[in-house]
Amino acid sequence: MSPKTGADHQTGQAEPRPGPPEPAPGASPPSSRRAPGTLLTHPVALVALGLLLLNDWVLKPSAGFRALGSGAGGWVTGKLSDASGLVVGPLVVGAALGWLTARLAPGWYATNRGSRAIAAIAIAVVVVPFVACKLSPAVAAQCAHWLSLFGRPAHIVCDPSDLLVLPFAALAAWLLLPRRR
Repeated sequence: MSPKTGADHQTGQAEPRPGPPEPAPGASPPSSRRAPGTLLTHPVALVALGLLLLNDWVLKPSAGFRALGSGAGGWVTGKLSDASGLVVGPLVVGAALGWLTARLAPGWYATNRGSRAIAAIAIAVVVVPFVACKLSPAVAAQCAHWLSLFGRPAHIVCDPSDLLVLPFAALAAWLLLPRRR
């Protein structure tokens, strides 16, 4: 074999060179494939999570915002919770689905089709109940009951104006969807 061409002198045909295997058809190159959950450390996700925690654990319970009642403080903290939740929620669901499918169906997970499906499901799992809670008092009461089972009383306000923050789910989709490189 010639060292420069990698071709066999007798047959003239190229021999396969050792190296990483070619990706499956439809799969992203290994450099663009993210491990499940890595998006949770993306700066956008960390900022959204920080705002969610600051808002729900500090701003909402603080005396200054309670004094404002349902006025500006309630409006601001409510929208801030919803907006940051629409970013963080799909990323958490996407990480869980990605982890599960990477173990149960690694070939499918490695495809762009699999990544797009996981992103769509993660967005839907968060956005559909969010919209339902904001439009139906009965659904809001049930969601609050189920969320309260996690150890902290939950209160969900049925407020159609909260649907104004739905574009923040697009930010989560932008992070979840595979990129063309």
